[in-house]
Amino acid sequence: GDVIYVTNRCILCTRCVRFMDDVAHDPVLNVSERGDRAVIGKFEGQDLTHPWAGNVIDLCPVGALLSKDSLNKARAWEMDRAASVCPSCSQGCNMMVETRDNVVVRLRPRPNDDVNKYFMCDHGRLNYRWLNRPDRADLPHVREVGPGQGDESTGRGRMRPTDFDGALIAAGRLLTGKRAFVLASPMLSNEALYLLSRIVKKTGGTGMFRVPQGDEAPLPGVDDLALRRDRAANARGAELFGFARADNPLAGMKSGDVLIVADEELAGVDNPDISAASAVIVVGTFLPRWAAAKTAVLLPIANMSEEEGTFTNLRGRVQRFLQAKAAPGFARPSWWVLGDLLSALGETANFFQASEVFAALAEDVAAFRGMSYGTLGLKGRAIDGAARAGARG
Repeated sequence: GDVIYVTNRCILCTRCVRFMDDVAHDPVLNVSERGDRAVIGKFEGQDLTHPWAGNVIDLCPVGALLSKDSLNKARAWEMDRAASVCPSCSQGCNMMVETRDNVVVRLRPRPNDDVNKYFMCDHGRLNYRWLNRPDRADLPHVREVGPGQGDESTGRGRMRPTDFDGALIAAGRLLTGKRAFVLASPMLSNEALYLLSRIVKKTGGTGMFRVPQGDEAPLPGVDDLALRRDRAANARGAELFGFARADNPLAGMKSGDVLIVADEELAGVDNPDISAASAVIVVGTFLPRWAAAKTAVLLPIANMSEEEGTFTNLRGRVQRFLQAKAAPGFARPSWWVLGDLLSALGETANFFQASEVFAALAEDVAAFRGMSYGTLGLKGRAIDGAARAGARG
């Protein structure tokens, strides 16, 4: 697995052995040899590859168990830290994002008795490199319009960089009098999904999303804690804001719709068909290849480590995450960009902080009624009982 054992640091407290026996229910560790030769060992033919085995690194009191992934990347005192929520599945484990020189170098669990106790699965712990990807969109772009090329929706001409005002004006012009078909990401915050839902409502359009799937991996010794099948942080939030889940979310797009792509990956969908779209507006962290030829406007946004917001987990618990690092170039928080896009459509959306967007959605959406960033704190709060029952269903 990801664990290195440094023998001369070990004090044989056997915390790691007891965790694997009593919590993970995967007894692969033991105390080998006797007396002053005793060490922590593995049973023959077995490895420390349980999906939750990385927690032995956190519970070791002397640093005898280390992560191969983060070894020698940075000293503990060289890193900045921010409280966050794991985006890798719908469990919503609380975590700390640790950065050095504006690069995410490590994720660690943060205690929350109502969600993940003190633990974090290895998939969530090691799934952070996408937060540092180098091919980020950092400038707004619009489709260049030349003589005889018509408007931005023709798909001809090259993409050229511009400022946000110019890009938003172009996007507003494309959406005027047309339906928006919104491909939303279940990795977006509640704040961004709320504003996308208002764009859908404003244009009389449709909103869809798709959730990547994986095998469920529970931690047997902790009730209701698992790496979930839904490998996205906010699928429950997307449903609460009226977006429909589908395996092929673009199938419902109608001819002439303006496709707003707020989900660049579309993992598992081969060669998505966007021929029905009259134009494509990408609101994302990069320009996806499958949409590049028809994209008329690109609005760059921050990823979840670069902005503040909230996620709703599968049990209906709304939890805050904080900004851990700066976004590249001129990329802005997703809620900021979508609020400006809504303003370009004639709606009132003068938001200057994520908390203001959350206050607006708490007033408009019944499940969030009475919530605020102050009442959520850093432990979160569950939505009403009926919504929780829906989440469990």
